[in-house]
Amino acid sequence: MQTEKPFWITPDPFVMAASPNRHCEPQVRQSKKILLDHLTRVRNNSATSRSLRATGVAIHRARQQGFSLIELVVFMVVVGLALSSTILVYNQSVINSVDPIIRVQMAELAQSQLDEVIARKYDENTPTGGIPACGSAETGAPACAGMGLEAGEVLSDQSTLDDVDDFDGYNDTPYTGYTRDVAISIVGNTKQITVTVSGPNNQQLILSAFRANF
Repeated sequence: MQTEKPFWITPDPFVMAASPNRHCEPQVRQSKKILLDHLTRVRNNSATSRSLRATGVAIHRARQQGFSLIELVVFMVVVGLALSSTILVYNQSVINSVDPIIRVQMAELAQSQLDEVIARKYDENTPTGGIPACGSAETGAPACAGMGLEAGEVLSDQSTLDDVDDFDGYNDTPYTGYTRDVAISIVGNTKQITVTVSGPNNQQLILSAFRANF
């Protein structure tokens, strides 16, 4: 005897979708869940993209600010060097403009001291009027006393110095920043007077003259 095979009737999906059937509810819920998951991922990806774009913009701006800071530093260095050069040139021009005035003052100080020494007698034993000269072969000529201070003479007090060689080693400070030194040496029958004046900025001026024996 031949057994009959069972057969199944496949439901029409359109009919199932149109008619409420509890057998289709799980599939619908699953589809909704999949759709929601997809939408969530899309939103997350979109948010991530926006965050990355914002981060990139921030980094770009930071880099731009960094370059601006470097440029500012370079600008300040260049300006500083330019100002330094300008100030140096200005200072040098001021120094050069003042230098002639200083030289004139130094010359006046040296000349006044030189005149002061020359006005004294040649030697302690030189008679009034200088004749006869000390140490000469003339009749009645006294011997020269030689170099150095005599009794009652004080090197720091010019009023006590009465002959040329008394000024040897004399020094003073006529003005602030100026010093004056005097040196006397015997050269043959004369005495050489050398006055050295030192001024600001290590400047120096020397005047020299000879005092004859008379």
